[in-house]
Amino acid sequence: LDIARAIRAWPGHGAEADAAYRRAIELAVESEDENADLAVLDEARAYAAQTKNVELARFTLETLTRVRPEKIEAWVDLARLESDAGGSAQAVFDRLMQQRKDDLDAHVAYATWLGLQGHPDAAAAHLRQAIGAGLDEANTLGALANLEFRLARIENARAVVNEMRRDHPA
Repeated sequence: LDIARAIRAWPGHGAEADAAYRRAIELAVESEDENADLAVLDEARAYAAQTKNVELARFTLETLTRVRPEKIEAWVDLARLESDAGGSAQAVFDRLMQQRKDDLDAHVAYATWLGLQGHPDAAAAHLRQAIGAGLDEANTLGALANLEFRLARIENARAVVNEMRRDHPA
């Protein structure tokens, strides 16, 4: 990591800095220090954003989703990057759903993306299907109510809250 830092400070050596960050990431992932990967990945992502290096950003996010698949925000960032670069955010979310099918946060991230892409009915249907697939109903309904509110579908949010009160009085 120190080598990457030194090279990035040297004007005109972006390609060498990119390679040094990639090597630092590989070493950190192989390291026995379980937090080394996060520190190096975070710094490499910041460098990639600063230099608008899409390929390094993609490499860091792909690595992060591979070694820390529970980091849902990394999946969302990867989907955004792919979409912005003309690729498929849907393909990223498909992978997320395959790998984290029992993770409510993953389902909420996907449903939120669907809603923000102009598909609020598909977003709501996705969360309802997640309940049918075994996710905790009360928590998923809470996420659905929040999503409906975020999408400015107030009547739908109110209906979901009423459903929660009826089916899950606490």
